[in-house]
Amino acid sequence: MIIQLAWRQVLRYKRYMIINSVSIFVIMAMVIFYVGMMRGYVGQMERMIIQMQTADFQVHPKGYLADAMFLPIDQTISGFTSLQHGLLDQEGVAQVAARIEFSLMLSNGEDRLQMQGVGIEPGRESGMMVLDQRITSGRYLSRDDRGILLGEPTAALLGLSVGDLVWVYAKTQDQVHNVLPLRVLGVFSFGFQVIDRGMIFMPLPLVQSFLNMPDQVTKLMIQRSSAISLSALGDQLAVALPPEVQIDSWQRFQEGFVQDVKMNYRFLGLLMGLLVLVGGLSILNTVSMSIVSRYSEFGTLMAIGYSWSFLARLLFLELCLMAGLGIVLGLMVGGGLDYWMVNYGIPFPKEMAEMVTVPLPEAMVSKV
Repeated sequence: MIIQLAWRQVLRYKRYMIINSVSIFVIMAMVIFYVGMMRGYVGQMERMIIQMQTADFQVHPKGYLADAMFLPIDQTISGFTSLQHGLLDQEGVAQVAARIEFSLMLSNGEDRLQMQGVGIEPGRESGMMVLDQRITSGRYLSRDDRGILLGEPTAALLGLSVGDLVWVYAKTQDQVHNVLPLRVLGVFSFGFQVIDRGMIFMPLPLVQSFLNMPDQVTKLMIQRSSAISLSALGDQLAVALPPEVQIDSWQRFQEGFVQDVKMNYRFLGLLMGLLVLVGGLSILNTVSMSIVSRYSEFGTLMAIGYSWSFLARLLFLELCLMAGLGIVLGLMVGGGLDYWMVNYGIPFPKEMAEMVTVPLPEAMVSKV
C-alpha cells in the first residue's frame, strides 16, 4: 500500500519528480560517460605506446639506459640467442624480438638526414609491433632483405619512393666509418612524427653485418600474453635473467605518461565528487521545498491516523522512486553515449600528432 501511495504522490508532484530525476540522470550519465572515456583513452594510449615503441618489456645491458639517448652500440647483449630462447620458454611470454638501435645518416646522394636506425627481426616483430600494418607503399621486410623501410615524411624530404637507392652512413662497433647502398623497400606511416620522421627499419642480420656486431643486439623486446599481469611477469622474469642484464617495463620509458594518467584519474575523481555533491545538494533542496509545500497534506494524513514514521517512509520511498527513474535514464543515456564512443569515437586532429611525445590513435574511444 505504501509503495502505491508513494508512486501516486510522485506522479502528483511532477515538478519535483522531474527536477530530482533529471539531477540524478545528469549525474549518472556524466559519470558513466567520463569514466568510460577515460578508461578508453588510457587503454588506447597504452596499446599505442607498447605496439609502436616499447613493447611490454625491454631487456638491455645494465647501464644502457644512462646512455640510451646516444644509441650506444658498445653496450650489447652478446650471444643473445640463448637468452632469447630462455625467455620464450617462460610462462606468460608470447614473443621475444631482438633489436639493434643505432645512429646513422641517410642520404639520397645529394642531401642527408640524421636518423635512428632500428635493426629488427621481421618475423618476430610482426604481431608485436604494428609496423607491418602501417606500410602505405611497397612491402614489409623479410629476414634476408637488403633494404630499408622509411616514413612518409622522410621519403618526402629526400624525394624518395619505393625502389629508389639510398646510402646509409654509420660508425661500426669498432668506430670505423661504413657506408651501405640499399633500396627503399617500403614506406610507412605511424601518424607519429618521432617514428615517421626519425627512424628507418632494416633487417637485423643486415645491421649486424653492417655494424660488425655478430651475435650481438642492444635490446630484447618482450610481448606478454594476456593471461598474466604486467607486474607479475616483470617479477618472474627479473629472477630468471642473468646479472649482466636488466629488465624494465614500458612504464619505465613513459614515466611522464604514467604520471599524467594518475593526475587525470585524480582530477576525474574530484570532478565526480563535485558532481555528486552538487546533485545531492540540489536534491536535498528540492525535497525540503517539497516537505514545506506539503505541510497541510501531512497534517491531514496525521489527522486520519498516520504517524510521523509512516510519513518519513513515504518520503523516502518517493525519493527512491525518483532516484530509480533518474538512474535508469542515466544508464540508458550514458550507456548510449559510451556505445557510440566505443564504435565511433572522437577523431584526433592529425595536427595533434606533431604536438605530443606519445603516439595517438586515429580516434578516442570509450572502454566499458
